[in-house]
Amino acid sequence: MNTEHMPDLRSVHGYSPHKCGYCKKENAFASTGMSVKKMTTQDYQVLMDRGWRRCGEYYYKVNLETSCCKPFTIRMNVNNYVMRKSHQKALNKFNKFLNGEITLEDLKKKEEQKGKKIDEEKKTENPKKQPLGDKIEELAMINKYCLDKIAEIAPVLSEALQILNGALEVKSEGINKFKVVQPKKNEEVYSSNFLNLIYAENRKKFPELKLPDFIAKIKEKVLDVCKPIIPSNYGVEIKENGYFFFSFRDELKMQEEKPEKKSKNDQKLASQDQTKMEEIKTQKEKPKVDKDNKKPKADSQKMIEETKAPAADPNKKKIKFEIKLAKASCDDATFEMYKNYCREIHGSQKESKDGYKDFLCLQALDYGEIESEDKSRKLKLGCYHMKYYFDGKLAAIGVVDFTSKALSSVYFFYDPIYKPLKLGVIGAIKEIQFIKDLSTKFPEFQYYYLGYYIQDCQKMVYKAEYEPAELLCPITYHWVPFDETLKTHIDKNHNDVRISKFLKEPVTCIEDMNFEGINLEAFVKKHVKLFLQGQFITINDLAGNWKTIFVKAFKDLCAGLGKKLSSEFIFHA
Repeated sequence: MNTEHMPDLRSVHGYSPHKCGYCKKENAFASTGMSVKKMTTQDYQVLMDRGWRRCGEYYYKVNLETSCCKPFTIRMNVNNYVMRKSHQKALNKFNKFLNGEITLEDLKKKEEQKGKKIDEEKKTENPKKQPLGDKIEELAMINKYCLDKIAEIAPVLSEALQILNGALEVKSEGINKFKVVQPKKNEEVYSSNFLNLIYAENRKKFPELKLPDFIAKIKEKVLDVCKPIIPSNYGVEIKENGYFFFSFRDELKMQEEKPEKKSKNDQKLASQDQTKMEEIKTQKEKPKVDKDNKKPKADSQKMIEETKAPAADPNKKKIKFEIKLAKASCDDATFEMYKNYCREIHGSQKESKDGYKDFLCLQALDYGEIESEDKSRKLKLGCYHMKYYFDGKLAAIGVVDFTSKALSSVYFFYDPIYKPLKLGVIGAIKEIQFIKDLSTKFPEFQYYYLGYYIQDCQKMVYKAEYEPAELLCPITYHWVPFDETLKTHIDKNHNDVRISKFLKEPVTCIEDMNFEGINLEAFVKKHVKLFLQGQFITINDLAGNWKTIFVKAFKDLCAGLGKKLSSEFIFHA
């Protein structure tokens, strides 16, 4: 009998504590797991929505309540994707590279110059920083100017919000009581909450609209009118909770930038005049067209994308960029690139070809494909490598899993010579574009799973940059929007992982994962099926110590799998 779809009984284990791979604490991380040669993509989708991940043929789930680090499963609906400014900047640089406008040497030199500049600034840095109060006073003034500009476009914002009863009110006593604060001590970052107050003051006009949705609808329009009056040495970002976040880049010299003024009113008028000039200048400059979102042809095995840049200089050599989809496999060329990547980027010298194969090259999911209703496209399912080529030369590989609902990103690595291109960011953007393109033909295929998000681990927090993200509650198994409120809660309440309480409506654990009132030991004995010595039996059919041993191993596993999969899987030895 073919047992490749059956979990290996010998690999099953409960929540056994072991060394944490993130913070390196001994016996502080607990996970349950099992090995399966071939998993159906339908079952793996269910497992991902229960907090499971795979490493090769090994599938595991972490106990967030008892583990030192808290790995929340994170995903994003690509149809709601909003690209960050830093990611757009990386994409623009990547497109310039493809267009022949910049070379790798140019980028390396810029990085070197940037590094030297930072070193010089550290050497000459004045140990006495500008007092906190000065910057807060300055930002308060900037914020008041921003409020004036927002008041001017209130009718435009009202239209964007689809307000039927009156218009958005910006000028009110409550809103003008906003505060500018420094969120973290000794860090050159400041925030103010006036958009949050605008939302609160106008709440009755759009009772069904949540704060993140309100911010999403007006964010770009607000930034368009505010940025021109914000000094260039401040970076600005609007968060989902309505806060303006200002990052201070260089020492501000207000007296040099502005002529002497006797009153704040004069300062305001001068700033408004300068803003109008900047707005006129902005209107004259047409934005560059991003050709990078060109859809691939309706091809099956060979996807994907060829980026052709707009003609700029015929003497500049453009680079042909392609992404090809191939079933996961191991060969010398890709292993060498993986080994070089680990050595140059992560400083690791321990990689072996067998380890690489087991980690990233096993075909651990069933392969298949779904055809669209109009028969114009096919969605491939299983374990794949998305291979990135520059002029026919392999440059990077994205290791991905496809189910009918999602692309799950497993790993991404590249030839270290391309480090200045920020290919990790580019790879994520391309994967998102791939999902978004196919979702027009396969409506269920709309999620981007990024694995685990660990707020305490610097290497894992980047995953929340692909917004708007959702985290899976490990108690109720509902998806929760990830915003500043939730982020603050995770920071301050490390062991409170029941994050579904931040949903608008109260929820309970989904039925399949709810074992409340169920004797788990009795469930295991009755429902877990084994295939031993050519026979199908239950754990109840075992005698003596064997029954005790298997019950202990399966209690945690079944609680993590849920009722349905616990009853459907057949475990073999």
